[in-house]
Amino acid sequence: MKYFVALGSNSGDPLANLIGALRLLPGLAGTSSIYLTSPVEMEPDAEPVLNAVAALDFPEGPHELWSRLAQIEDSLGRRRPYRNAPRTLDLDIVAADRIRLEDDVLTIPHPRAASRLFVLVPLAELDSSMAQEVAGFDFDAAHVGDTEYRTRFGSQVVEVFMSAQVVGEHLAADGPEEGSARAHGK
Repeated sequence: MKYFVALGSNSGDPLANLIGALRLLPGLAGTSSIYLTSPVEMEPDAEPVLNAVAALDFPEGPHELWSRLAQIEDSLGRRRPYRNAPRTLDLDIVAADRIRLEDDVLTIPHPRAASRLFVLVPLAELDSSMAQEVAGFDFDAAHVGDTEYRTRFGSQVVEVFMSAQVVGEHLAADGPEEGSARAHGK
């Protein structure tokens, strides 16, 4: 089964957090670029967020994947002191091929994904038809600056921080600290 998982971090070392999580994701089949985005539904003084979307080939069901994602968050230091707190790491199943689900634990597609450019833009990079399905309209990441999109998404900012190719190079490196330093030219 193909799943799409959104990753986000704006606390600690966000780049190391995302690279570390990508290394631990089961069945990683692809990753988007990493984007620097404006915080959404966070405190007014919240730091910008690094976001990406990963494609996973995961043979088990969505609840099993959700459990694995929670384990990864915990292993990388995720704390939940209060709702919408800064995130060391946030992993969410945003979509899956041939799955629509709503129960007490999960909703797939993610119920707020359609209103979040930081999910739709990297998702479109991996699978444009899935991004359109999640968005519920003919979403095209090339037009996020257009008036229609500004009306729909407000002041959300999404800028490429690191290309998918460079993310892949970081995943092939020997550790998140090494990758984090190289990302900044050190």
